[in-house]
Amino acid sequence: MALRGETAMNAIAAIKILVADDSATVRKLIRDFAEHLETPVEVAEADDGPSCLEKLEASRFDMAFIDVHMPGMTGIEALCHARHGGNDTFVVIMSGEPKDEIVDIARKLQAYDFIRKPFRRDELANIFRTYERIVKPVRALLVDDSATVRRVISKIIEQSIFRVSMEEAPTGFDAVELCKEGRFDVVFLDMNMPGFDGPETLARLRSRNPNARVVVNSSEPEEAVRKRFGNQRIDIFLKKPFYPKDVDRAMRVCFDLPSPYQIDTAAA
Repeated sequence: MALRGETAMNAIAAIKILVADDSATVRKLIRDFAEHLETPVEVAEADDGPSCLEKLEASRFDMAFIDVHMPGMTGIEALCHARHGGNDTFVVIMSGEPKDEIVDIARKLQAYDFIRKPFRRDELANIFRTYERIVKPVRALLVDDSATVRRVISKIIEQSIFRVSMEEAPTGFDAVELCKEGRFDVVFLDMNMPGFDGPETLARLRSRNPNARVVVNSSEPEEAVRKRFGNQRIDIFLKKPFYPKDVDRAMRVCFDLPSPYQIDTAAA
């Protein structure tokens, strides 16, 4: 799912947020938090399921915090109807009772996260930080000597929740030359290449930019790959073949973002 966000991170554009919860206390908590962010926000509220769906269908929101249990219609039902209508809002589902089956449905409806009430301000801060990183363009370099593999991986990365603009390098030497100006946020680096292989390419990249974020990918086992890289830092390893959700995970690691759905349903 491609998330909206083209306008959200512009210098003067506000983030449009919907808070749908029958609890006025919860709505106020999120509204007060959002209104104290550096980025300007516009907050709309809904106190039941039908009004939540009505607002999702009537306006385009960048983010929505939706409670599961609301009068008239559950938050899950409202989101389901909205998704079927083409809504692609970045959604966080809220509940004091995060049952496994509800969490599973939220995932299937592509809700980015599910948080348990009562939640802390730092949990809200993490969600907003993640959203702002997701909609901010990521400049990536894909390094692989196979044009076919680059084409396949590019299509996979395009399906990531992150907004990735991709450049390609067929050799490690080309990658080092392209990275001279340090214009890439993330480098996807193949292990085996003629000339500069993965470890040598990484060493040369890091000599220019010690903080470079590098995702190493290979069809070889991770243990063998890390052994060949020795003491060089690898931000994350992806074993080929990998998929959009794996790219999302790699991006979260590279940008130090919390993983979604870190909840405990055992006691619920």
